[in-house]
Amino acid sequence: MFPVIDVSNWERLSMEQMGTKPKFWCQSEDGGEYLFKESRSHAGEHWSEKIAAEIAQWIGLSHASIELAVCNDKKGTISKNFLPLDKSCSLVHGNELLSKIDESYPKEAPNFSVVQHTLPRIIEALDEHHAQPPMTAIIPEGVTTGSDYFLGYLMLDALITNTDRHHQNWGITISSSETVGHDTEIAPTFDHASSLGRELTDRRRDDKYQAELRRNETVSPSRRDQTIVGYLESRKGRSRIYEAEAEANPLHPIDVFRIAFARYNTPSDAWINRLQSLDYSQVRQIVQKIPNNIMSEPARSFCLKLIELNYHAIISRGFQYE
Repeated sequence: MFPVIDVSNWERLSMEQMGTKPKFWCQSEDGGEYLFKESRSHAGEHWSEKIAAEIAQWIGLSHASIELAVCNDKKGTISKNFLPLDKSCSLVHGNELLSKIDESYPKEAPNFSVVQHTLPRIIEALDEHHAQPPMTAIIPEGVTTGSDYFLGYLMLDALITNTDRHHQNWGITISSSETVGHDTEIAPTFDHASSLGRELTDRRRDDKYQAELRRNETVSPSRRDQTIVGYLESRKGRSRIYEAEAEANPLHPIDVFRIAFARYNTPSDAWINRLQSLDYSQVRQIVQKIPNNIMSEPARSFCLKLIELNYHAIISRGFQYE
């Protein structure tokens, strides 16, 4: 089982203003800086964040480290600061990058319903800032630029149905140190709590899971919305990325990666090849390592089926749910 770290007695350094959930920076006994994020009592944001980080590790993506945690009986996660404490490296979020290539970009807008937050703009911003893949990353053949590497993050989003890749949930790191090989790198992927159906009740998860098992046998097309596939295709399953400014709704995560595959085929296919080469049984092992008092069995079953559906939609290159 994954450990649950008690940070109740850790020194609190500062509150984190970004985002909607309670969070604060704290310091461990060894001097490390960690962000504690409290999970809402009715949601599984702590286990979804942990599973997402472990799946990113399984794929080989650079990611923020995540541990399950508790603070004064409040369940959540801690994430170690991936920036050096000596301030030799800074994080620049996507909204800042986008505003630098287009002064009219609404960088101060809320993180949802920003129609200018499109896939082509994101790729352009990364290319314009000459972002490189992380220097320590094991990069698939066919992935050469930072924007190529970012496509791996989009594949992760598709796999776990991450609906919160908004314009402050990606970025680049800029180094001021002469000893660092790359001045500008893609930042590790972070903040994946809004994934894996974390907001559903166990009753809704179980209902959708049972309906999904019967979908190809007894569930009529009109009842497709009651299944896990129906959840994936619903408004709740949409991301924060648009195909174009003229679109009324953002894309689903699987469609973001589908469009990426069509427009940037070589690096996207390289990421799919990486995914296919891995031992998929490790996904079940990851989910099973969440303690029982953190994740219920209905949540576990729903989560595993959701990932399985997305996995097959990705590796088939069809990006559709059968």
